[in-house]
Amino acid sequence: MGFRQYHRFNTSCMAWTRIVGFGTALLMALPVLLTQPARAQTPPSATNAPIPAVSPQVKPSDPSAQNVTDYCVRDAAARNSFNEFLRAYESGQVNQIRGRLDPAMIGYQRFIDGVTSDVTRLKQMRVLLTDVQMQCGPDVAVFNANWEKRFLDGSTLQPGLHTGRISVLMHRDTAGWRLVSMAGDNLFASSMGVAGRIVLASTVSVNGIGTTSTASPITLEVIDPDLAGTRTLTVQVVTTNGDSENVVLTEGTPGRFTRSTLNISVATATPNNGTLELASGANLIVRYLDQQPGGNRPASLVTAQARVVGTSTITSPPTLVFTPNPLVAPLTAGPGVCTSSTSTATISGITAPATITISGAGTYSINGGAFTAAPGTVTNGQTVSVRRTLITPPSVTLTITVGTTVANVVINC
Repeated sequence: MGFRQYHRFNTSCMAWTRIVGFGTALLMALPVLLTQPARAQTPPSATNAPIPAVSPQVKPSDPSAQNVTDYCVRDAAARNSFNEFLRAYESGQVNQIRGRLDPAMIGYQRFIDGVTSDVTRLKQMRVLLTDVQMQCGPDVAVFNANWEKRFLDGSTLQPGLHTGRISVLMHRDTAGWRLVSMAGDNLFASSMGVAGRIVLASTVSVNGIGTTSTASPITLEVIDPDLAGTRTLTVQVVTTNGDSENVVLTEGTPGRFTRSTLNISVATATPNNGTLELASGANLIVRYLDQQPGGNRPASLVTAQARVVGTSTITSPPTLVFTPNPLVAPLTAGPGVCTSSTSTATISGITAPATITISGAGTYSINGGAFTAAPGTVTNGQTVSVRRTLITPPSVTLTITVGTTVANVVINC
């Protein structure tokens, strides 16, 4: 090999050595480069312009894609299958629903029976889902949503509206997506249970109410779709001042039971007498035992509470009997002492101060105090004594009024 040939060979070897060395260094650095975040390239014309947000691509075929995760959007077949399940329920296609259920579903036959009952009894059903939340995988999907179901009851021709919240589990097998299980309020089979609820105002007023039973505009409502068509429903109403009554509500629209008036008074509480005896400051509590609250839950007690407010008016104190009362046994006294003879009564049964007046030739005393003929005020438990102020005529009738209750006392000389 001549000098020139040797020189060319040596130069080529050195060049290949540099290329191989650079390639080796690049391979060694590649893992590090892959772990480094890429630097955004900003066009010179938009140096200070904000970078626009990139919205996920949404399939037009998914009507509620704005409520689901990106993965659920990319795998919308589960949601589409559930939508088809809803449409089959609305149109009464029980066989199609049967084909969309997992045969191993717990309560499969009971579910089918409930759907059959619904599509037979409820007409023109429309279901609306809101606040849909989804979690999706290749073979499993979970939906959580609020639902609203409108319909026409075929037996009463009354429109109805039921609401609730449901959780649905679906999985995919060789036949496609199937419904595996549900929790919460079952919109597809009303007889399987939906949690009932009580509608009650936050306060109940006793303004103008006395001790006699008075029909007052107090509205109770229980909404329980399970009981649609049962006509009546009984709830227990209790008060913290000691009363307890069973109240019957009447079905207006399917699954809605109402009572617009209650008999109330401010007398001493007497349970199970048909009248709610209330006291200002007490609480009124409505209790309803929901036998089928849905979601495979046991029977649940549903309650609602209202505060009793206002001032009562005393209309008929239970006790205002003067003893001795000459109307029963004449009280006689000699001319010198007849004006000192008294008849006494104890005020009971009132829950607020009441006005007392006297008419006729007489005066009254409260709790042994000074006698007077001027109007005054008495409270529960006080004693009232009356006496005549004239010797003649032989018989004098004194009229005592407490609130709106009147008692006549005859004192003879």
